[in-house]
Amino acid sequence: MAEIVFNDMNNRDVTAYGALMKCYNMNELPHRSIEIYKNTKQQFIVTHILVLNACAQLGFKVLFENIHEQIPKQYVHHDLMLQNSLIDAYSKCGDVKTAENIFSSISKRDIITYSAMINEYGINDYGLEAVTLFYKIK
Repeated sequence: MAEIVFNDMNNRDVTAYGALMKCYNMNELPHRSIEIYKNTKQQFIVTHILVLNACAQLGFKVLFENIHEQIPKQYVHHDLMLQNSLIDAYSKCGDVKTAENIFSSISKRDIITYSAMINEYGINDYGLEAVTLFYKIK
């Protein structure tokens, strides 16, 4: 149904693209989310986050890293939601070191940042690090 509504739209904006990509990710169709991202000329933080999540769901680390490199640095360094998504996606791809580097570079972490990193440690068999970080949450 979401596809029908989307296809009937004359003027698609970032909200429309993001909603459809989110729909695909939530319904275990991340490859379609990646297709939308590749075919749209409207790439904003929200579409970057959604395509990163789609790549992580599929374990497409090479594509994920390619997209990460294309995201403007000012977004990567200043958008906490994007940084949290990067931590989550790298963890799902098993890249603990890169996730740790991103986590360390964030000066104003929120509970989602800590949760993403704790989860990253947990799913990659770093239980002690997960518990240690949990006790460092302020």
